[in-house]
Amino acid sequence: MVDGLAHRMVPGIGRVATALARWGPTRRSLISATEKKIPGLWASMLCRKRYIDDQLVTACHDGIDAVVILGAGFDTRAYRLPIPTDIPVYEVDQPANVRVKQRRLARIYGAAPQAVTLVAIDFETQNLGDVHAAHGYRGGRTFFVWEAVTQYLTEPDSDHL
Repeated sequence: MVDGLAHRMVPGIGRVATALARWGPTRRSLISATEKKIPGLWASMLCRKRYIDDQLVTACHDGIDAVVILGAGFDTRAYRLPIPTDIPVYEVDQPANVRVKQRRLARIYGAAPQAVTLVAIDFETQNLGDVHAAHGYRGGRTFFVWEAVTQYLTEPDSDHL
């Protein structure tokens, strides 16, 4: 799994880490050290990401109306996958994360692609439906990605979403 955009999207220390991880000996050392502490982590993450990517591409071909990525952070799916431009993508995250991503996208592309809408939300205090409606989300057949987010939320906040 190669994501050429990830290196350009993440903050400075992340760029250093991704550059180092491209070198075989460093990558093997990182994987080995991680596997000793959390066996299966790397394989699990890669399989999870690939599965979500494959399901999203299939859903696009099957005729979905929108994509919503909750806790989008520096996720690059909206930019690296063959999502038709007539399917709107809503990348939802905390306001600070959205601001950083807007700056990164401006540096890489000049702005976010037209089909992508960055949506700032406070998951603890705002209603997702209300915030989405304010950004043009109309419902319909929607593919939701909610990957690696719940560990940052309280149980009531997760239930609220």
